[in-house]
Amino acid sequence: MKNYVLYALVSFILATPLAFAQTNTSANGRGAKTPPQIPEEARKHFVIGTTLFKDAKTADDFVQVENEFKQAADLAPQWPEARYNLALAKEAAGDYSGAMADLKLYQQFKLSETEARSVQDKIYTLEAKAEVAAKRQAEVQQASAAEEQKKQVYLDKIGFLEGQWNCHEVVSAPNRATFTFDYKVDVTVSGKTVTLTKETGSKPFVRGTLHGDDYTSIQWFAADDSNDKGLDGPVAPAQDTPITLQINKAGPSLTWQEPQLLIGESTMGWTMQFGPRQRTLTK
Repeated sequence: MKNYVLYALVSFILATPLAFAQTNTSANGRGAKTPPQIPEEARKHFVIGTTLFKDAKTADDFVQVENEFKQAADLAPQWPEARYNLALAKEAAGDYSGAMADLKLYQQFKLSETEARSVQDKIYTLEAKAEVAAKRQAEVQQASAAEEQKKQVYLDKIGFLEGQWNCHEVVSAPNRATFTFDYKVDVTVSGKTVTLTKETGSKPFVRGTLHGDDYTSIQWFAADDSNDKGLDGPVAPAQDTPITLQINKAGPSLTWQEPQLLIGESTMGWTMQFGPRQRTLTK
């Protein structure tokens, strides 16, 4: 959008009779000689600015042009052409208030009635452009603020799930004995998918799907656990089964219970079925 505006400005600038004040000629083209006693350094920056302006296309290009004319105007404040071209460079860079300020300084030079009228009309034009630009900027800021607020709401409801948790696992054996395990778990949220992965980098063992915008509506499933090794053989793949998840956001903690596990054939030729497995995540 900004580049489009800049290109439009350049087109306007190059089309208007007051477009650009060349060295040795006043901005209104009346043919007056450049005022005497212009420092050579000021003239150098003026010529560089004039040259760069012709090929300028981007915002950075016009900022460089502006810098050259500013140095010329600072070194030779009595030089009207440098002041006027500085105003045009600022306009092309989108600095409408700065351009108006320089044009008002330019008005303090001795101008013909026609030129004074043209410059004042130019200021009115810049006022209109500044108003439009301010309105667009406000719209962009409002949209950005709304997006940030949306992200914050997301973090408040769901984002707290992300990160590393401490997992405490309790598994019941057929003989009513229990086994406990403690390890780290990484929780990631991508779109509407929540994934729990062991720190070792193994494949996810629990995943969830978000329904709506509230984390309490996550539908959890026990993922295929066939990568894990049981006490005496591989664990049989488990079908995805819904899990009831208890969330304590203040803790925070996550607690759920997974379905039974079936241990594959052992070296002794038998299988073993474990009871439910309970996992508790804390930070």
